[in-house]
Amino acid sequence: MKVKTPSIGLFLLLMLVFSSFFAQAQTVSLIGRQSCVGDTVSIPIRLSGGPAIAGISLNLSLPTAGLTYLGVDSLDARLGSAQIAYSAVDSNWSFGWFNLSTTQISGTICRLRFLAITPILDTLTWVTSSCQLTGAFFAPIQGTVYQNGRVEVFPTGPNPTISATICQGQSYSVGNQNFTNTGTHQVRLTNQWGCDSIVTLQLTVQPNNSIGSLNGNSTASGMIIVNPNGSGTPNISVSMGTVSGNVGDVIAVPVFIDMAPGISVSNMSMAIGYNPAKLQCFSYVNSLNPNLAAGVLSNANCSYMVQRTRN
Repeated sequence: MKVKTPSIGLFLLLMLVFSSFFAQAQTVSLIGRQSCVGDTVSIPIRLSGGPAIAGISLNLSLPTAGLTYLGVDSLDARLGSAQIAYSAVDSNWSFGWFNLSTTQISGTICRLRFLAITPILDTLTWVTSSCQLTGAFFAPIQGTVYQNGRVEVFPTGPNPTISATICQGQSYSVGNQNFTNTGTHQVRLTNQWGCDSIVTLQLTVQPNNSIGSLNGNSTASGMIIVNPNGSGTPNISVSMGTVSGNVGDVIAVPVFIDMAPGISVSNMSMAIGYNPAKLQCFSYVNSLNPNLAAGVLSNANCSYMVQRTRN
C-alpha cells in the first residue's frame, strides 16, 4: 500500500496558513516631537513586539507646511538595502525592504529629519492601506498597529532692539547679563515656549565729565504763547543755554526771552520739558527776572511753567 506525500505546493500553502495564524501583532510607532522654528526635528520610527520580519512596506503622509524634509538618518544597519522615497508634490514618504530570511527587529529603525520653518501643530499620518509587515514566507503579519506622530513647532522671538544711554561706571542689564561698554550687544533669552529670543542692545556710555547738553530752541515756536496788547504780531524769541556737569551735580539751565523794542504784552506763559532718563528735576526755579517777580510759578510733573500778567 502506497502512502502519498503532500505535494510541495500544498506544504507551502499550509506553512503560509500556519505562519499567518500564529504571527503576533507588531506595532509601528512615530514618536512625536516638540521643537522651535529654525531647529532640525528628528522623528523616530520604531517597531515593537511581534515576530521576526522578512518584509517592511510603509507609507506616510507628511504635513504640507511648516516642515522641510531633509532625509533619513540612524537607519538600522540590517535594513541597509531599504528603498526610501519622498514626493514633495503630495508630501508622501515611503519605505520598502525585504529579505529572504526573517530578522528579529525591535526599536528604532530610522529617524525622519525635518527643518522647522514656521510654527505648526500637525500630525504625521500612516497611510495604512499601503502599509504592511510580513513574516516567514512573506505572510502578512495580521493585526499590525500603526501609531501616528504629532509634531509641534513653536515660534522664536520676540527679538526686540533696545537703545539705552548710561554714564561711565554704570551698567545696563538684559536678562542675567550686564553691559558697561558702548556698542551693539546681543543676548539670547528663552521665551515662554522654551525657544530662543534674541535681544539687541544698542548701548551708549557717556563719560563722567558730561551728562550731555540741553539745547533750547532759538525761537518761541511751540513753547510760548503771547497775547499782544494791541494789533500786530510780537517779535519775541526764546532760547536756552547749554550747560554740562558731572553726575550728581545740580545744574541750572538759563532761559532767555528777547523782545523787540516797542513790544508790549499783557501776559506770557512758557513750559519747559526735559529728558527724565538723564536728569532729575527739582521743584523750584532760581534767578527769576525781577520783571516777573510778581508772576506765578508752577510745576506740574516737573514741566516748568512761568506766567506773568500785566495790565
